[in-house]
Amino acid sequence: MKAHVAHTALIAAVLALGSASAMAHDNKREAASAGWLGKPIAEATSATKAVDVTKIKSLNVDCGDVVTFRNGAKSFTWKFEVPNHGRVDLKAIAPADFNAPTMIVYVSRAESERS
Repeated sequence: MKAHVAHTALIAAVLALGSASAMAHDNKREAASAGWLGKPIAEATSATKAVDVTKIKSLNVDCGDVVTFRNGAKSFTWKFEVPNHGRVDLKAIAPADFNAPTMIVYVSRAESERS
């Protein structure tokens, strides 16, 4: 009986470690993917656009654009640096307390990237 209890405890410990490792991996993956989408900017004064996220469902920007997103009294500013360009889900870059709605940002090549 003691061997059975020890075996069960060992399995539980391994499962707990695996779960913690998976959660840490997901957090690192989210942080890494946000890095591929650009970076937060501390000063909204450098923004090229300001957007009320309650009024639109999508937004077109050029790579390198700095956008301030507003949702009521909350806001954040983001510089889009997306190497392959394409779609960015606002929820992937918004701070957790921003309460981002479903919104897609379409990132195009900047004029300086076009040939």
